[in-house]
Parts: sequence; C-alpha cells; structure tokens
Amino acid sequence: MSIKVNLEFQSKVDLDFLSKGIKVNLVRVLGNIHIKGSQNWSVEEKVIIDTGNPISIIPYSLWKEADTEVLVHSKTSLYGLGSTDETALSGTLAEVTIVFKDEYNISEPIKIKAFLLENDAVPFIIGFEGVLTKAKLVINYENGSAYLEF
Repeated sequence: MSIKVNLEFQSKVDLDFLSKGIKVNLVRVLGNIHIKGSQNWSVEEKVIIDTGNPISIIPYSLWKEADTEVLVHSKTSLYGLGSTDETALSGTLAEVTIVFKDEYNISEPIKIKAFLLENDAVPFIIGFEGVLTKAKLVINYENGSAYLEF
C-alpha cells in the first residue's frame, strides 16, 4: 500500500520584474519533515523540494541535533550557479533519516544523503538523491495539488 504525503506551493511575484511591467511568479514546492535525532525526532521543519538539486542541503541549526552518519570526513565545497571559491558553501556529506508528513499522513523513515552546512546560509533543500529516487513526485500547479507517493 502506498502513502501519499501532500506538499504545498509557495508563490510570490518577482518585484524587480513587476517594476518593469512583467509578471513573473516565483514558485516553490514545500513539504514538512522531521529529522531523526539521537534521542527523538525533531520539531516539524518546512523544506523546499528542488528537483534541480542533486543532493539535499541542511543548514547547521537543523542538523546539529540530528543522528548523522558522516560519509566524507573532510570538508567539501559545494558550488551552485555563479558561485566562486569565495562564495561556495562548505560542509560535510552525511546520511540523515527523515520522514515527510502532512496533516493526515506520515511517510516511513527515509535515509538520505545530505550536505550538512557549517552555517545557516541557505534553507533546508531536498534534492533528488534519496527522496525523489524512491518516491513519486506529482505536481499540478494549475489545480493546486502536489504530493509525494511512497
């Protein structure tokens, strides 16, 4: 039996483009998760589902209490669009366990590979590896529905 966990949309209008007379919607798909800690599960956290990101990224304040298994013991730089050596993110590759939830359902625990940041420079981003390689992602912005099916 499969479990569907509902996701939500966050939509804003790009004000820079709007000032030029062009309406551009900035849309994100968001989910709610808990991270497994050494003693219990974290409080609920909102995450961004990013199909263009190969791996999840977790800010320090959200993983510092998590039960982690370090995969690469040296610090690694993570480069994104337009980043340089000075602006690259720094952290450690590890595995963490999460669950997705909505008001009705909760997924089974999912072990994901994640880049654990040394700071809170970016929000919690769920990348493709670990979640989207195991679950079906359905997004229909026009009718306002999005969900993960496990």
